[in-house]
Amino acid sequence: HYIQGSMSKALDLHRSGFYIYAGVDISRYWNLGLAHDALQKDDLYPMASSRTHVMLTRKLGKASRLRFELSNGSQTNTNSALIQFIFGAGPHSFE
Repeated sequence: HYIQGSMSKALDLHRSGFYIYAGVDISRYWNLGLAHDALQKDDLYPMASSRTHVMLTRKLGKASRLRFELSNGSQTNTNSALIQFIFGAGPHSFE
């Protein structure tokens, strides 16, 4: 967990934070979710960070999903959009 710096100062690389998610099925094929994550500052990242995510997921079949996600970073005031195709394989895919 530690890296020795060139100035003989050890950098603490242990990061603390959390992630919370809540989702609800709004129909047979659609799911609406809200998530929030946060990280505390450390030696390498001097600023704490947190983001809020809104996700809309479409169930395409038993093994595939299509997700639209909007995110906002509160400390850096950054916004992002993401389209994600999720495919599960094997007996433990989604159901």
